[in-house]
Amino acid sequence: MREQGRVRWKRFTMIFLPALAVALLLVGAVVQGAIGAAFAVSGEKFQLAAGELRGRVFTDFRSVVKTADGRLVPVLVTSIRHASITDLCQSVVLDLPVGTVTFRLTAADEGEPAIARDLVVDAVYQNGDTTYTDLEVGRDAQTLDIPPAAVAQLGRFGTQAETVVVRDLKQIVLAQTAARFHLPNLTATIHTGVNTCF
Repeated sequence: MREQGRVRWKRFTMIFLPALAVALLLVGAVVQGAIGAAFAVSGEKFQLAAGELRGRVFTDFRSVVKTADGRLVPVLVTSIRHASITDLCQSVVLDLPVGTVTFRLTAADEGEPAIARDLVVDAVYQNGDTTYTDLEVGRDAQTLDIPPAAVAQLGRFGTQAETVVVRDLKQIVLAQTAARFHLPNLTATIHTGVNTCF
């Protein structure tokens, strides 16, 4: 039994160390703004949570994204020109040959906030205690002040605000981009079973 246990942990390490390395490289590329805005969406949903998000030039509109296998998924596209985020958590649950595992990233949990520029999120669920200033609801989405990564169509229902504050933010997300994303105290962990952000 001991020998079998060692073999399983060896396989676990062989599978997850490369996956962890790739994930960290992708996060690093997003942080440096190296990943382009257009990419094929996998269709896998992940969770984003934050203690507080403060943003300037907030917009949202309804759209659809196309997954790599051709499926169309309706999403709420949210963009923030400049965002400050505390107690950030991102998690995704994966069913792999070794069983169900959760990959988690946490950041901005030691006092210094994460800072994002031109943040765009394609969400299928969003919740939080939200306050807007200079809010416009029903604005044509193509006239919104959105970054290049967010593409809106003429006539789509849109919302824009000068500032937004969201406390206890919870999102289920299909895709996320940012021109730049500084993540203080970025920590990546792998958990057996389901151990999501919320």
